[in-house]
Amino acid sequence: MEELKDLTYIINRYTVRNIDVITNPEKKKTKDELRYWEFYVGIDKDTWKTDDEAAQHFGYQSKGDKGFRRLKEGLKERLLNSTFFLDLSSSEFSDYHRKTQEALRLTSIADNLYRRGAFDIYFDVAEKALALSIETDNMILVIQNATSLRSFYAIKPTLQKDYERLSKIYTSYWPMLQIELEAHNDYLYIISNLTNKKGFKKDFAVTASDMFSKYEDKLSVFPNLKFQVYARVIHLFSKLLVHNWESGVEICDAAIKYLTNHKFIGKDFIGTFSTQKSSCLLMMGKYEEALKTLDIGKEMVVLGKHAWFKNREIAAVTNLYAENYQASWDLVLMALNHERFKIISEVDQETWRLYFGYLHFIGKVENKPYWEKDDQPASRFRLSRLINEMPNYTQDKRGGNIPLLILQVLFLLSDLKENKDNFDIICNKIDAIKKYSSRNLDDKSEHFRSDCFIHLLGLLPKHLHDPKTLIKTAHTTLHRMSTVQAEVVDNSFEVEVVPYERQWAWIMYYIEHAASK
Repeated sequence: MEELKDLTYIINRYTVRNIDVITNPEKKKTKDELRYWEFYVGIDKDTWKTDDEAAQHFGYQSKGDKGFRRLKEGLKERLLNSTFFLDLSSSEFSDYHRKTQEALRLTSIADNLYRRGAFDIYFDVAEKALALSIETDNMILVIQNATSLRSFYAIKPTLQKDYERLSKIYTSYWPMLQIELEAHNDYLYIISNLTNKKGFKKDFAVTASDMFSKYEDKLSVFPNLKFQVYARVIHLFSKLLVHNWESGVEICDAAIKYLTNHKFIGKDFIGTFSTQKSSCLLMMGKYEEALKTLDIGKEMVVLGKHAWFKNREIAAVTNLYAENYQASWDLVLMALNHERFKIISEVDQETWRLYFGYLHFIGKVENKPYWEKDDQPASRFRLSRLINEMPNYTQDKRGGNIPLLILQVLFLLSDLKENKDNFDIICNKIDAIKKYSSRNLDDKSEHFRSDCFIHLLGLLPKHLHDPKTLIKTAHTTLHRMSTVQAEVVDNSFEVEVVPYERQWAWIMYYIEHAASK
């Protein structure tokens, strides 16, 4: 009863603020609440494309109207409040997610009770929060709850045993938190230098290897989940950045085995390693195995999250390389139209658009309009609009513009027979590619295949109307290019959407087609 009295005292002493949430509109009485509900439903159904459209719907002049801004803020507050009451019983959430969320909730409640002096109930809540934190390997919450409990137990002679128990927990888990934070810091350093820049550099492999050397012997000492994941990802990078795909598969398999046998199966983490494994399999030319691995990994990540988009991106690329163009088209269209597409980085968004452009060209050269069944006729596609939607690629100074410039040449060549004026435009585009590469590509970077393909394109102005001579002249460069493997999993910023050899075959097809006229 004393615990309940503590709670009753706190609630009576401090005003309990009314919590406004988004819920069934029939339960709301006021006109304002019904407007919030209408706004919420409209956003959910994508009724308005812009803030101005929404503002005008509710009788305001524009999005800058003070009344509309208040309406938006009110809805925002209710949506944020509503997140506290999300039902985590859905199969989408694992037992790990549910218990982690409960540990966070109890920790917050315990902290509030401690500050208000409701110690009788505080002990019970804080001990439960600590137990769940330990169970879910949440090192930060373990230390937070242990520190809080120790602070009180230390000044109570009758609770000396509890103080000693909490001190042992603190002493045991503090080093685990330290090593976890250190590994996380190293992991973020690598990610920040690679992900958004789309440029895996070999010199980072040395950095990753040096980082992992700090943790290799500690993997058997510290079993905490996040440390294990960060350390293994760093190890994986040390192999991927030097194109050691076989070792990459082995590291992923070991990580997946560890995570599967963990007391809480970390589905998100398993999904991440499954995607990385499939990337290695793609580079090894094992397309079917890669796609099977991706399908398994897809079930481990939450629909619409970054990891899910990355899984689907690798699936699209794998299908491109396996010449399963219809499957790749379906994946690309699905991603572009997904309601969560904008949550991924701008560079990743543009990569999806790049695939979209190439698949439009492939549909044209293969005479298989993949878009027909989706009610998306080719007439809706505009290369100029695509280019405008890709500012990061078009303005990039490290090679990102190359695939986009090549795509423009491919489209121009595809119309060469019907439009001879394209010849001068093609020559100008090729000249632009050559200048771009000479100005922007670092001699020390990895772009051997791009250099070879740009050299092949440089042969076109002179031999565009003489396919036989072009074939002979291009032979040596094609052979040199074939000695180096294509890089397709973001290992270089100049994305080779499909193998350059295949792109060259398309070029020769259109040149011979134009020459026959």
